[in-house]
Amino acid sequence: MKNSLQLNLSQSLKLTPQLQQAIKLLQLSSIELQELIQEAAQENPFLQLEMPEHNDTSESMSIANSPVKSPLKSSYDLENYNKDFENIYKTEESLHSYLEWQVNLIPLSEKDQIITTNIIDSISDDGYLENSLEEILDGLQKHYPETDTKLDECGAMLKLIQNLDPVGCGTTNMIESLKIQLHQFSKETPFLDIALNIIHNHLDLVAKNNRPKLIKITKLSEENLTQALNLIKSLDPKPGKRFSNEQARYITPDVVVKKNGDKWQAYLLSESKPRIKLDDNYINIIQNQGDTKDNEYARTHLQDARWLIKSVFIRNSTLLRVASFIVSYQQDFIENGDISMKPLTLSTIADELGLHESTISRITTEKYLLTPKGVFELKYFLSSHLSTKTGEVVSAKSIQAVIKKIIEIENPTNPLTDAEIKEILFEQGINIARRTVAKYRESAGLTSSNTRKIICKEI
Repeated sequence: MKNSLQLNLSQSLKLTPQLQQAIKLLQLSSIELQELIQEAAQENPFLQLEMPEHNDTSESMSIANSPVKSPLKSSYDLENYNKDFENIYKTEESLHSYLEWQVNLIPLSEKDQIITTNIIDSISDDGYLENSLEEILDGLQKHYPETDTKLDECGAMLKLIQNLDPVGCGTTNMIESLKIQLHQFSKETPFLDIALNIIHNHLDLVAKNNRPKLIKITKLSEENLTQALNLIKSLDPKPGKRFSNEQARYITPDVVVKKNGDKWQAYLLSESKPRIKLDDNYINIIQNQGDTKDNEYARTHLQDARWLIKSVFIRNSTLLRVASFIVSYQQDFIENGDISMKPLTLSTIADELGLHESTISRITTEKYLLTPKGVFELKYFLSSHLSTKTGEVVSAKSIQAVIKKIIEIENPTNPLTDAEIKEILFEQGINIARRTVAKYRESAGLTSSNTRKIICKEI
């Protein structure tokens, strides 16, 4: 056998600090992004803040944080918008409601919906499963014997939940959660297998920061170990924690819709586009210096500044792309409200824009759209669908609106039951189960027929 020298070319995805930063910025609200940029500008002399230029489509607006609608009146006038700082909604979107929202976007059977609801109810605020699958199954068999649920069906739904955002929720321990999070990365990610091995066998050494022993066990160089540990540090040991203890806060609409001809279009508001640039004075200083140690330190700060500016640009361009698609898709809603909402899922947007579903999930959370109907979180426009008898599809939110209209015109002394509403919907071509009617009614904030009857008598 002859020795030979060969040159092989290959591509791999490296989790660079820039990529980590871009992913982080996607999920930040406008206020959080402003705070991050101001902090970065204070620490990095190469970053310079610019004041935004206000115009009729970029007024400085803050409204109380509401998951659905703002206290805006029917008048759609940006220039005369009045900040009502006393009218504050305290919204505390829990981990459970966020997971349920994502599950509702997935076409599941009624049995699977019951299973996922019970699993989510068993997840702690940190994101960990508090009850075993066997305990969850026992509860299902006790309260829903008609479903005849099996353990493997619970396992399948648990796996689905574990891969929702935040990835790794619904696991029983940190190691399992971190491993699931790592499996979301491309298989070509450098040091992925090593990071998995460290998490599975040596997480205690990571916690103790025992690098010498890790180097000895893994036989990695100092640099390569750092790369593997950086990959691990990018994971979240408590994936549900960011949803706990949220306080009431003001929000700023990120995007506004304006009519251009006969179509509504999306435009970024100025406050969602923080203006930062490189400070030319500092750049000139390091260009006139030699290859000193201090100059090398300065160049590192310059590179960090450039990365942040690029990450902000990626975040804003992604936000505008997604918002523009949603506005284009939901033109009827902007004109007519909930009753005209079209079914739209994360996968639909992801496929259309060539993005990952997790990216869509991040960019639609805590980003708000100002419309003639009020201010809505972008994820409000995403909903599951049901098929009508004619083969058409309608969104869950439009069905909620129909149910609300049915209840509004009912005889208040003899309110309609969920079963009666089900029959009315069936006559309109919408065939859904009574339990689904109850679910949509409750989601719309409407009480049961018995409660409505009691309220009517009291009035």
